[in-house]
Amino acid sequence: MKDQVKIFRPKKVAIEIFGEKHELHRLTRGDVIDLASLFLEARQGISGLTVGEIKGLVTATGGILSEFMSRSFPTFTEWGELPAAEEMKLFEVIWEENDVPGIIENFTLLGERIKTVQGK
Repeated sequence: MKDQVKIFRPKKVAIEIFGEKHELHRLTRGDVIDLASLFLEARQGISGLTVGEIKGLVTATGGILSEFMSRSFPTFTEWGELPAAEEMKLFEVIWEENDVPGIIENFTLLGERIKTVQGK
C-alpha cells in the first residue's frame, strides 16, 4: 500500500551576521499571539488595517520590531550594533519566510468566524 501522507517541512534559513551564523526561528502560534497583543497596545486594535499598514506599524514601532527580530533570531544579541538598513533586510526575511500576510489572513478569518458564531 502506498503512503497516504507526505510531510513537507520548510527549509531551514540561516543568516550570517557579523561573521556568525544564526538560524531563523519560525514564529510559533504563541509568538503570534504575543505579537498581536503588542499591536493592540500600539494601536487600539488591528482590525481594518491592510497588510501593508501592519508591516508599516511593525517597522515604525520599535518595541514590535524588536520582538519580531529577537524571537526570529534568538541567538543574535547585538541588535544595537546592526545598521538599520541591514535590520530591515532581516525583517524582510522574517516577513517572507513566516508568511506573515498568511498569518494575518488566518487571524482575520478566525475573527470573522467568531463574530458569526457569537451573532447566532
